[in-house]
Amino acid sequence: MLSEDKIFTSKKPIACRYFVVLRYYSKLFTLTCFAWISTISHADNTTIESLSFRAAIQRSTNHHPELRAYADRMNSQQGYLTQAGVASPPEIDLTVEDALGSGEFNGMDNAQTTLSISWVLDSRIVGKRVDAVASRQSILEIEREIKQLDIAAQTARYFLTALAHQERQKIAKQAQSLSAQALEEIKKRVEVGKSPIADQLRAEVNLARRTLLIEDLTHEVDSSKRQLAAQWGDKTPKFGRLAGTLAQKISVIDPTSLEKSLRNNPDLKIFLTRERAAQTDIALAKAEASKRWRISTGVRRYEATDDYAVVAGISVPLGDSSRNKGRIAALTAEQSRYQSEADALNIKLQTQLFVLYQQLLHSIHVSEALSNDIIPRLERAVRETEKAYQLGKYSYLEWSAVQQELFEAQSDQLDAYFTAHINTVEIERLTGLTLTRLGEEKE
Repeated sequence: MLSEDKIFTSKKPIACRYFVVLRYYSKLFTLTCFAWISTISHADNTTIESLSFRAAIQRSTNHHPELRAYADRMNSQQGYLTQAGVASPPEIDLTVEDALGSGEFNGMDNAQTTLSISWVLDSRIVGKRVDAVASRQSILEIEREIKQLDIAAQTARYFLTALAHQERQKIAKQAQSLSAQALEEIKKRVEVGKSPIADQLRAEVNLARRTLLIEDLTHEVDSSKRQLAAQWGDKTPKFGRLAGTLAQKISVIDPTSLEKSLRNNPDLKIFLTRERAAQTDIALAKAEASKRWRISTGVRRYEATDDYAVVAGISVPLGDSSRNKGRIAALTAEQSRYQSEADALNIKLQTQLFVLYQQLLHSIHVSEALSNDIIPRLERAVRETEKAYQLGKYSYLEWSAVQQELFEAQSDQLDAYFTAHINTVEIERLTGLTLTRLGEEKE
């Protein structure tokens, strides 16, 4: 799963759980319940200031609309499981012989009346039938796990995308601030005739573009937050900013350990579970093809002599156990297919894991190079170029070009962080390990 950490939320109280029904307190009970419902409704519509990564994952796995259907499917499967455990009911048989005929057999004087009860020995088949339904229930549980992991991974992508837009907006505002400072400096130089008016016009255009970029990123943030909120069924986001930072260091696990964790992949487990389900279906088919004995016992009354006697019998079906031969052959082929598909998927997952791991290492390397080497030098270059411009040694275009290089390097760093976290999410989905840790962003 994407995260193994559990988030504890306060449970809603059960209204008047320990209320003792007394007439004297009926009015107080009604007023208390109305006040409680109003409080809960107000809390559900409250917009929280910030949303953390883990809280977003928890909300989506608890309230995603597609997961609600699995509860009904599980209840339906439980009903089938209960029904599978029902054995064949016993049968009561009443037989009248030698009655309502002619001569000596006229009327009921010489009739023979037999009352018997019979039942089928099918306990073995019932057990196999329960095993077959239980195996399909296991498949449904893994399908729900797959859907839950897919939803968690998609929620993580939406969260990371929204967080990336939020941090791009922050970088854009810093670039806007630098452009505004540069414009003020240029205006002073233009006023005293040290710089041409063209520099001021270029600086104004540059500031206008920075402002448009911030507006564009604002729309991107709003759209990505709307997509994120839809993961738990909210039509509009009920949270403000996203807590965390993409600059959080990512834990890198040894690739050998990651490959060993692939056995936890639910896509792989479902093939193995289907293989076991096919095995239970084969056992059921063989049991159904076997002879099911019917035993009966009862009492017979002889009207002519007013006597009673015990009767008993055994019924054994004729034929051999080959009548389910075709079904057994088909199930055996399916079982072999599931094993082959599991082997093919295992190779595919190992390849995906290798590619993702290499991309993760590259993204981390790029982000560290930008953070440790490139961006610090560009920040110093911006300061030095500004001083040189003030002394008339550099033109505005050179100063603006260095500022643009810094902005692009910061954007590249953010892209590297984003790619690393997206790769981490995919690795988590494949292995079930928890690697993503987004710490609280410090203002």
